Amino acid sequence: MKNLRIISALFICTILGIGLAGCGGSSGGSAGDSSTGNTSPSGNTSPSLSQPSSSGAPVGNLGIALFPNDPIDNGTASTGNTQSVLQVAHLFDANGNPLATPTVSSMTFNGEGDIDGATLTTGGANGILIDADNDLLFFSLKDGAVSMSQAPYQIGGNYGIDGDSAAIMSDGDNAVVSLDAPETLLLVSGMLSEKPQPAAYIPIPDYRDGVVISYDDKVLLARGASGLTVFAIGPATPAPGPLGGTVSNTFTQTADIPGLGSLNSDRGGRDGMAISPTDSSRAVIITNGTSSPSGTVSLLTGLPAQPTVSNSVSVGRNVFSVAIAPSPNNDLAIVGTDKGLLMFSGAASGNLTQVGQGQLPYAPTYTLNNHIVTLGMITTLGVTLNGKYAVVGDLTNGALLVIPMSASGFGEPVGILPGVSIPFNDEILIH
Repeated sequence: MKNLRIISALFICTILGIGLAGCGGSSGGSAGDSSTGNTSPSGNTSPSLSQPSSSGAPVGNLGIALFPNDPIDNGTASTGNTQSVLQVAHLFDANGNPLATPTVSSMTFNGEGDIDGATLTTGGANGILIDADNDLLFFSLKDGAVSMSQAPYQIGGNYGIDGDSAAIMSDGDNAVVSLDAPETLLLVSGMLSEKPQPAAYIPIPDYRDGVVISYDDKVLLARGASGLTVFAIGPATPAPGPLGGTVSNTFTQTADIPGLGSLNSDRGGRDGMAISPTDSSRAVIITNGTSSPSGTVSLLTGLPAQPTVSNSVSVGRNVFSVAIAPSPNNDLAIVGTDKGLLMFSGAASGNLTQVGQGQLPYAPTYTLNNHIVTLGMITTLGVTLNGKYAVVGDLTNGALLVIPMSASGFGEPVGILPGVSIPFNDEILIH
């Protein structure tokens, strides 16, 4: 919905049987050019940390952050930079200790631009990006190395005009994408077989530019300017879909909540939504009002059958990104604002309560390229799989920071990566 995007200076800038969102090919995929993927730097192997997956199996914590460079939204297209690049930051050394200066590798998708959404399977093996030309871009992960798993897939204009967001099922073969259409989302299947194709429509009440799926494949949240729509996801016997492809899940709309709409038309990405990585009945939603600054952080419980706004906290700042920590800090929600970070307790145990004094965000100074700067606008963020560090994108200063976190608040930055392109959409991926 690029034609409707209006961003103020402060922002810088029903039952459907279908199979869920999935992406990426197997590590043996041959359709793509794996030579464009850079491996983990020597001596920077995966730290020996683990996190349960939705199936209960351990998932290796690779200690990396993946975030696209979007030349359109970041304003670099006008300078001749029109290539979309997936930046891969390696955050830890071989012993799991934070690197003072994380290393970065990258993978370029030639001829692609305007990345608006990114998603990764629960186990972290496969991922996809969606761009404004409705191209799905596939990548895979192995031991911290990132490679293109197959050639980009052009969905086509029959299903929408502008790819905004993608959410992936844990099977990696099915994905739900938002293509800037006012009536439907699109289910795409067949990614692992390298034969992706549209499978079915998912009806929506209005434009829903951001989509997220829970770690256990039970909840789909879709959000746009007019509201937030909740779907319960259920299993179904795999069958051919009405558009082709394979439908293997049902998507049942259980609620539409106008009060949780996004002010930023066509933000894309996760659009201010975070489902708990340990309890899919809970989510945290951030909202900016019509006056500025007027950010609100809301706890949504009872997902998917009986979604209820348990409480909302006005923070007196514009808010741009949100994440809920995994165990052992899964009671904490982290919010990126126009000037630093906020922390809330109660994401798992009760109502949200801001951690710290008053409404002041955490905004430390740090050294960047021999200059002292202050943590600025945080447009994307995530939490490492061990729940100990917030990884934040400082759009103001063009840096990625690794910041310790605990129930009492944030510590001083322990890792600073300068000279990277921070996406305006909240689409960083942590593994």
